[in-house]
Amino acid sequence: MGIGTAVGAILGSSNVAGWSTGLIVSVLSVVLASILWRSRRL
Repeated sequence: MGIGTAVGAILGSSNVAGWSTGLIVSVLSVVLASILWRSRRL
């Protein structure tokens, strides 16, 4: 969650549209969660 927040802050300061920032952060969060979940199951 911390990484997504940091990325969102960086993109937000770069004047990126709010919806695209939220979309990118949500996608990154899902990807990171899936990677962690798979690594735990292995």
